[in-house]
Amino acid sequence: MIGGTVLSLTTYPLSKTSFQKDIAESRPLGEASNIGYQLGFWRSNVAYVAGVSLYGWISGDSAAYGKAILMARASIYTSLLTQGLKALHMEERPRRGGDFGSFPSGHASNAFVMAGVIYRNHGIAWGVGSFAVASFIGFSRMNDNAHYLHDVLFGATLGLGYAFGLDGQWGQKDDEGVARYQLFPILAGSSTGLGVQIRLN
Repeated sequence: MIGGTVLSLTTYPLSKTSFQKDIAESRPLGEASNIGYQLGFWRSNVAYVAGVSLYGWISGDSAAYGKAILMARASIYTSLLTQGLKALHMEERPRRGGDFGSFPSGHASNAFVMAGVIYRNHGIAWGVGSFAVASFIGFSRMNDNAHYLHDVLFGATLGLGYAFGLDGQWGQKDDEGVARYQLFPILAGSSTGLGVQIRLN
């Protein structure tokens, strides 16, 4: 989280230059960016949870349920925090028009939580492909002039933070003396916040 936040802050000054404008005008992905737009929604995460759960039920593989639950929890927490930050209306999209939902990128946070969980659950071979797709999705949002680079990087940071930060073995006994920390969003009416849960053995 710290590294991704620093990287986002470091690239923020680019939003004041022609960097994003040049990408939006040249549109290197062309119409293929629509594929990234569609893939960045929740459908892929839901399909993963349903498919892995079905596999676990058919095969009797109890570990599959843990993988599905990790994807569901990480995706839900990421989405809640992303939407909570968007609700603060901190930044207008580069295409203007009065839409202040630029920061952070919801497509990037969703894509990278998916990629991170796939990497955790299935190893590097599947993870490399998933990260490539997530990067394509993030860049497609810049290609469409919907987000700045720092929006995409911070969205990716949120997704990876939950993908790797959640305990995949929730409810099982941890090593003695090990503390487990978990961040979660708090939404109450028009107020938003961040909570911390600490588990000690």
